[in-house]
Amino acid sequence: MYYRLFSYLADFELDGDSGNFRIMSRQVVRNFGRMREQLRFFGGQVQWMGFPTAGVEVAHDERFDGKSTYTFAKLWKLAADTIIAYSDKPLRIAARLGLTMALVAFGFGSFLAGRSLLHSSPIPGWASLIVSLYFIGGLVIGLLGILGVYLGKAFDETKKRPLYIVRRATANCTTGEAPR
Repeated sequence: MYYRLFSYLADFELDGDSGNFRIMSRQVVRNFGRMREQLRFFGGQVQWMGFPTAGVEVAHDERFDGKSTYTFAKLWKLAADTIIAYSDKPLRIAARLGLTMALVAFGFGSFLAGRSLLHSSPIPGWASLIVSLYFIGGLVIGLLGILGVYLGKAFDETKKRPLYIVRRATANCTTGEAPR
């Protein structure tokens, strides 16, 4: 379930069947070492680099002794940390939800005001109060989401990830020299 949620929120496919045990080329290791962020989600970073991968089926034995120290709470924290570190989609969803909530409240408030004007009936106090609360709440949630997206962009910049990863260089076009 985590890998499906992560893949949806991070907008790239993460294979839940592959673990942290991998055989990697020197080029992948070198590029992995260039990523300087604090939260090092190995599988996500290797997948993000975009190098070709292949899988090998491995039969796993039962745990020899003891039990895992990863409790549900620790797994939940790891999932939340990695999703937050690799995606601003939750912030975008919050912004859309908040602005939609404000738009619906504005529409309902307009409907109530129009009905009150057309039928010469007063608007009940609770309706105007609830509509204004939902409108202001939706605006606040939407604007916080937008602010969060801006902070997410700044957060992405602080990771200092390379802009691109060169898989293979060819001869220099101007001098004809082979790459080093």
